[in-house]
Amino acid sequence: MRDPKSHPEFFKRFENLSIFSFYYTISETLMKCWWGNKSFAVDRTKREKQDLINVTLKNF
Repeated sequence: MRDPKSHPEFFKRFENLSIFSFYYTISETLMKCWWGNKSFAVDRTKREKQDLINVTLKNF
């Protein structure tokens, strides 16, 4: 297994992904508070997270 830093392209992509997931988590929390309807929020974010995972796997 090679060091990710030796792959600048991969490392950059991973860095962007972590920033994105950080913002995603904040927006997820805000959405739950805003809607107050937890079952709706959880169901929606679960689907979105699955989409996010699928897209991420396709990109790698």
